Amino acid sequence: KQWYQRRVAITAGIYWRICWKFVSPILITVVLIASLVKMLIKAPMYPAFVGCEKFPVSDQFAGSENWVEKVPYPDWSRFIASIMVALPIIPIPVMAIKNWKKPVRPIVHPDEA
Repeated sequence: KQWYQRRVAITAGIYWRICWKFVSPILITVVLIASLVKMLIKAPMYPAFVGCEKFPVSDQFAGSENWVEKVPYPDWSRFIASIMVALPIIPIPVMAIKNWKKPVRPIVHPDEA
């Protein structure tokens, strides 16, 4: 019996087997790539205090009427954020590609051996 048959006492339909083996890993990979590309193409912005027009905080910013201006994050911080997003998710598509052709092995517990 398959591992899921022993756990829930039913046979998974073809829809679920296709989703587990093909659809889910492909969608996770697409979402990962799309989120990284979006983060690298369009710089995320943050509101920076720049001071008023008469008394700007620094020479780098001219100041504004509402004292705050949208400023892009520096490139190094975007690179670190991309790595932090990618590292925990990358093993999912890598293992899916590595085990693409392998059949699902049943889980054997010590008490069942």
